[in-house]
Amino acid sequence: SFDDPAEGEAFYGNLGVYLGPISLSLERSDYDQFTVLPGSDGKQPLNRPPALVREHIFTLLGRKPHNMNQNNEKGWQIEANADLGRGWLALGNASTIETHNRETLYEEVYAHLEQEHIGDFRVRGGFGYQCSEGAMRQTVVADATWYQSDAMAWTAQFEHQHVRLGVLGEYDQQWMKLELELPPQWSLTAIAETNNKYDAQFDAGEIKGDFFPAGQITYALQGGGNLNLWFGKRQAGQLCAGGVCKFEPAFEGVEFYGIFRY
Repeated sequence: SFDDPAEGEAFYGNLGVYLGPISLSLERSDYDQFTVLPGSDGKQPLNRPPALVREHIFTLLGRKPHNMNQNNEKGWQIEANADLGRGWLALGNASTIETHNRETLYEEVYAHLEQEHIGDFRVRGGFGYQCSEGAMRQTVVADATWYQSDAMAWTAQFEHQHVRLGVLGEYDQQWMKLELELPPQWSLTAIAETNNKYDAQFDAGEIKGDFFPAGQITYALQGGGNLNLWFGKRQAGQLCAGGVCKFEPAFEGVEFYGIFRY
């Protein structure tokens, strides 16, 4: 750290193994006093070494998995991919992260099976187990895409998550999406999130409610990026990817924003 004369140490290693239709990835990390400028942007450190946490394409699997501590954590991750033939693909992933005093910070097991082509459909289903911050999450996910034509595709997605909070009990939440893609420019999406929480289970900043509907219209720009019109009601919560968590505040109304990649 630039602010602390104490020396830091870090280790990260990755080993890939390929056995015909099967590929394996093995990762190991060990970070000790390795934070550089803890609040470089007001919240996150300047450096961001590899996090041994899988980045998911499903929404509920990205809720509060793990916020990296570059000063005191070590862990491992293994992932296997298998081509089962006839268009079937399987994936399995397991990881654990702990402090140097062997206090477990995060554990995850995830697996999914997908088929790229069943007629005009692509289907995928999976299951995930996560344990983090004293909470256990079990999640079932599935999606299906119908390629109606070269100029139109429909995607339906459903996620169900069961959460155990210890003394605060348990609750369930669902996340659903129906999307119409009109390539190359347009996509129209309807979203709904539901839960059965009672008052004490809502986190600070969350809206006490059980139904959150929303919609989004996206226009893809030539060369990269897109413009988005979002409208509806959104619950507050953490959005986590790559070991970095960002708090998304609750919102009700209309948003217009752009994402640009060049």
